[in-house]
Amino acid sequence: MARFRLTAGAVSRAVRHRTVDELWYVVDGRGEMWRQQGARSEVVALEAGVAVSIPVGTDFQFRADVQQDLVIVGVTMPPWPDADEAMLVEGCWPERQAQAPSGPPCAGQSQPGLHPETGSDPPLTAVNNGVLGT
Repeated sequence: MARFRLTAGAVSRAVRHRTVDELWYVVDGRGEMWRQQGARSEVVALEAGVAVSIPVGTDFQFRADVQQDLVIVGVTMPPWPDADEAMLVEGCWPERQAQAPSGPPCAGQSQPGLHPETGSDPPLTAVNNGVLGT
């Protein structure tokens, strides 16, 4: 189990896990998570109390609201194997440090409560009270 913090206004790297599933629970803050599995793509609102699953092979990326850090507790199943587990993929948003210039939002997605200028931090994962693809 690990506790992650994404700085206010930051955007993670987009990744795909090779062999593990993840479960995330949002402890504090607000943000969004993009995930894609095959042709299906969605953006999920993240806020305290939301649990998310990230099935193996799912591309995902997350970002924190500009007003507050996003704090998540996550667990992998099976346990994290090694440094090569997370593979970089093309994401929904540009990866950047907080306060860096931003790119456009994902096509067709509203951005409630989020400032259009976001940044990046280390990658994290999540899902919205269910499993992508169900």
